[in-house]
Amino acid sequence: MNTFGLTARVLASVLVFGVLTPILPASAAPNPASSPATTQSVASTKVAPKNTRAPAISGTTRVPSQLSVTNGTWSGAPTSYTYQWFRCNTPVKKASTKLATSCSTIGSATATTYTLTDADAGKHVVARVSGTNASGTVSFHSASKGAIIPRVIAPKNTVAGTITGTAQVSRVLTASTGTWIENPMDYSYQWMRCTKVVSKVVVAKPRTCVAISGETDESYQLVIADKKKFISVAITSSNIAGTAVVYTRSSAVVKIPAPYLPTVVTPPSLIGSPLLQTNLNLDSGVY
Repeated sequence: MNTFGLTARVLASVLVFGVLTPILPASAAPNPASSPATTQSVASTKVAPKNTRAPAISGTTRVPSQLSVTNGTWSGAPTSYTYQWFRCNTPVKKASTKLATSCSTIGSATATTYTLTDADAGKHVVARVSGTNASGTVSFHSASKGAIIPRVIAPKNTVAGTITGTAQVSRVLTASTGTWIENPMDYSYQWMRCTKVVSKVVVAKPRTCVAISGETDESYQLVIADKKKFISVAITSSNIAGTAVVYTRSSAVVKIPAPYLPTVVTPPSLIGSPLLQTNLNLDSGVY
């Protein structure tokens, strides 16, 4: 046992450092590179983002409503997200990393929100969310929310309604609705009595026309008050978005038919009548 050598080493430590410091072999020193925390930190920076909860769309699926998409949940600590909206011909029932084959890109729709347009009516809309970190970019597509409902606006008349029938007192006039777009759900009528002819279909009540009280059916029977007047009808169409009204061209001027015309009857002459002579005799007292 080399006692002298050990004592010399201890004394050297005291002389150099002022304290007794054990001198360890190089092989016993800790290796910072092998620290578990450091290893985990290095590894995490080499993992691209991964979606753990799919993005989801919210909002009303009716033109022109606005839809929004959430990022969902991601691992890998994405530092930024980007977005792209797609229009699909068929429903997309499940979120996926792959875009459904029936989907196509919607131009510049690259925000978290998207305002539906008429081109989306009847289609299905999905959104792609892409997460990015230093190790790469990964994308995930949402499911669609439902078929897009077309824009709903008030009805619009495209072919004018008409009045048929003979413009004579006691005759019946009948209105046709014409043609309307935007899914009209109901029609109503109001017959109008006008002092001047209505030569074209209009959407504002003609100034020379007044409503005929209580006459709101599809047909109207002309009365004496209509003589020398012109008859129009206001046709109102409605749907869930609102109503629209048009006033038809008027009928011809209303006339009185022959049976209603007054006639002048000339009584037969009573001159020389035996009855008259008898009456004259009675009145004069001559028998």
